[in-house]
Amino acid sequence: LIWSGSEIEATAFITSSTTVTYAVTNSNDYSEILSNNSQATGQTAALTQAASGTFLVGTKRPIQGVKLYISTGNGTASTLTGKEWTGAAWTSLTLTDNTAVGGKTLYQTGTVTWTYSGNGKPRYINGLSLYWYQFTFSAGSSTLYYVTVDSPVQVIRNIWDGVEVGTAKALI
Repeated sequence: LIWSGSEIEATAFITSSTTVTYAVTNSNDYSEILSNNSQATGQTAALTQAASGTFLVGTKRPIQGVKLYISTGNGTASTLTGKEWTGAAWTSLTLTDNTAVGGKTLYQTGTVTWTYSGNGKPRYINGLSLYWYQFTFSAGSSTLYYVTVDSPVQVIRNIWDGVEVGTAKALI
């Protein structure tokens, strides 16, 4: 078994202007920006429902939650929905949204969690084969500066990261 921890770096974070069925639309890749906790100019991701109301988090292992670090909260009444890629379709998740305050999702730094099912499957999106989780918020805007994920204890899975590595040693 392997446990990565409750706050490991997300491998990928991309946005889409529409809900993703097979491909992202007008995507922005914030993976590198959201892998550090800097709030400096150019080191945040501004999400607006109109332009990027859907965001995807990709990881090397199935997860049971994400933690979104928010520098500017959403002041508009809104809800957050989530889905997990299960091999043939996106399956809805029942979320506990700890970023919400007073009916405004993505308002404060917090976790978004769900019950781990073990049903997630890798999928190739934007040049990466990862376990993907899709989130959509219904209204407003928010600015994120850091994202981590919660990976439960699970069996070891080997997922190719896209980098060819030569054999270090072979015994005959």
